[in-house]
Amino acid sequence: MSAGQAALVAASPRVSSITVSDSGANIARNLDGLQAVGTKLTEITTNDIGDAPVLNLSADQVSQNAQTLAKIADGRYRLGVSGSSISEFNSLTNNSKLANISVADSSANIAQNLSTLAGNAKLIGITQIGNVDAMEISAGKYLQNASTLARIQNAYTVSLEGASVANASSLNADSKVLGFKLSDSSSSISEALSSLAAMDKLEGFDITQDDGPIKFTAGQLDLLEDTFNLLKSASGSPHRIEVTGLKVADIGTMAAREDIDLISISDSSNSIAEAWSDLASMADQIQSIQLDDNSQPINLSHLQWVTQSGPLAKFIGGYSMVIEDVSAVNASSVGSTAGVVGIRVKGTASEITQHFDQLVALGDKVQEVQVSDDNDIVISSAQASAGADLIERILGEHSIVVF
Repeated sequence: MSAGQAALVAASPRVSSITVSDSGANIARNLDGLQAVGTKLTEITTNDIGDAPVLNLSADQVSQNAQTLAKIADGRYRLGVSGSSISEFNSLTNNSKLANISVADSSANIAQNLSTLAGNAKLIGITQIGNVDAMEISAGKYLQNASTLARIQNAYTVSLEGASVANASSLNADSKVLGFKLSDSSSSISEALSSLAAMDKLEGFDITQDDGPIKFTAGQLDLLEDTFNLLKSASGSPHRIEVTGLKVADIGTMAAREDIDLISISDSSNSIAEAWSDLASMADQIQSIQLDDNSQPINLSHLQWVTQSGPLAKFIGGYSMVIEDVSAVNASSVGSTAGVVGIRVKGTASEITQHFDQLVALGDKVQEVQVSDDNDIVISSAQASAGADLIERILGEHSIVVF
């Protein structure tokens, strides 16, 4: 008899057993009724011509009517399952009769099990049920599982973590993406800072590696304030924020800010020379110093040059210096130092006499000589001849004895 007649016939007390022969579609349509017949139903035969028919059932029907399905002769059927929860999915996909399956579950469960869903070729559809929320997944999973996400039947959105600088632009333009958190190295973030700041879906940063400071210009601190604030609260590796292109007049304010780790200076040689003591006191916070115009040397006293040397290692792009108040004793070592283009010597007549030949050897680097006492400078005629130019640079009308 047909599947539709089975329940009515089996209700008669005179009937002890029945068998059903019908199409797969009718059997599926009447499966709940066949289950209710119970033990009187001894066998079901599918009479579809050709391949075994696909019985389209809900996941609940498959579970609740397992005894009836077992009565199908020779197991000649396959299952098309709809409305499977994530928790039912694995057991159903292990069923050898399964032809296809669709999933219906919460946004959160779908997101958490996306990799499992992606690995099954029999999955034909996904439906979010309940409150449809943005699915929280990694950017990697989102990009790798595009074909699986395309099977979601109703509208969906995602909130992403672990986006890289390389894919940030495409994610920001994606209508499915509500927001994303960027995970990348500090150097990559710094290089893309301006473009990242223009992305309205960027919600935060996770620093994967501190391989260089994240650089803002002084002007960008205000223009990119939202991005600056996101970086201040970034998770992951400790990182440093650097403000570049500062004038000497602004460094005090910037250096005092707790949210700025490093500063870089670009100014004239005169401005840098005037602020040298301040620069030396904050040398640990200075990342670099660059001269706007390297044609003019920086003038420092020898005391500054020796005791406040911290800024010297911070220069990029080269520098030149004139060192003042250099003793005759130190003139040779100071004058031969890289970056020193001139020295101004100050010492007693005796010191200048003693080191006269070394001063001559420095040539034009000795810009002037100041004698600090009234004693005579005593040199030989050979020295006087070799050092004629140096003698011209001795300030005042100081007595020189030539023997």
